[in-house]
Amino acid sequence: MPSKTRKKNKNKKKKKTQKGGGNNLHILLEIATNEIVDLLNSLNIMWFPIEGTLISVLRYGSTYGKIGNRINLTDGDIDIMVMVKNQEEWLKKINNILNILVSKKWNPLPKKENTSDSNNKNTRIDKYRIYYHTKSNLDAEIYVDIHSLIDNGKKMYTQEDDLYNNLSKWPFKRWGGSVDRSFIFPLKKAYLNNREIRIPNKSVELLLNWDDGEYENGCLLLPPAISKNNWQYKWFKDYIETNVNQPEIDDIINYSKKLDKRKLPSFIRYVNNFDKCYADYMKSSHKGQWY
Repeated sequence: MPSKTRKKNKNKKKKKTQKGGGNNLHILLEIATNEIVDLLNSLNIMWFPIEGTLISVLRYGSTYGKIGNRINLTDGDIDIMVMVKNQEEWLKKINNILNILVSKKWNPLPKKENTSDSNNKNTRIDKYRIYYHTKSNLDAEIYVDIHSLIDNGKKMYTQEDDLYNNLSKWPFKRWGGSVDRSFIFPLKKAYLNNREIRIPNKSVELLLNWDDGEYENGCLLLPPAISKNNWQYKWFKDYIETNVNQPEIDDIINYSKKLDKRKLPSFIRYVNNFDKCYADYMKSSHKGQWY
């Protein structure tokens, strides 16, 4: 009996010393992501993940990856784009999506979010945020940002005002507020948490030119440590507080190799040119971001 007790205590101690995933945020985010993906796949719409959610698809094929003795969570929210022909269609589809999510106990933001451009007094209608119905005691709230992407057959942009007035140009500032259709089409098959989805044709190029170069600093294959100056630090430091070590790098590379072997989109281009990727990663300040 004493030997069994010692073994049990030893296992308990080992569990406490594991790094990363110190809270259950990654589990809750995975559950919320699956709800969103299942809903969107059930509706007659075209959509794809963007920003940190797209990075997680290309890096792991899932919401997070298990690397070494840590868990890498690429983002703390869910970001998607829904493709429509015009603003009228967007408003119909987003209202339908929001109504369904509210019926599933998701919590809508009381009012539409204002644009980051202080000179623009219009209210954003190209993005809606809704919060996951978790009863967790975490300070961090899980939410999904749903963006519009209007396709007029020639160009793609997030809101009609951008086509004529270029009020924000987000997230295609480097292209004058719109993106060429070849970056999006043909959509490619991918998987997110074992659920089939579609992602943009040129996903890496889209990420590298996102907004005003939000993800160009460093190497997308390797997750940068979250800066202590980042406002999300207290919630996400458990997931990636320091730069990755060699065993963690090996695991990340294996994720890309497995995805590539299945002929799925991945960051295999960085694996094939790893020396440059690692050099860019080490010399980069990452602008205090994490992904």
